[in-house]
Amino acid sequence: MFTVEMEEDFSLITTLDDNAEFEDLQVLLDTDNRCYIRQWDEGRQRFTTIVCGFKQLFEVVQAMSSSSGAYTIEIDEGQSEGESNE
Repeated sequence: MFTVEMEEDFSLITTLDDNAEFEDLQVLLDTDNRCYIRQWDEGRQRFTTIVCGFKQLFEVVQAMSSSSGAYTIEIDEGQSEGESNE
């Protein structure tokens, strides 16, 4: 299950683990093309957060359905969302 919240300057995606094995995972996408991925760390009582660019996140998603190898992806500014030039 996941939720999507749209705000003026960011979008927040929250995924919930259906088996309750892992804490919720949140992806915050801001208007400066930054992506914050965070998950609550119960032992440390705070979020563990990483920051990356939109392209890096897109490449991770693309890599999940790719075979072994090295790939480059070019994204045109004028291209529709979801399209890639591989």
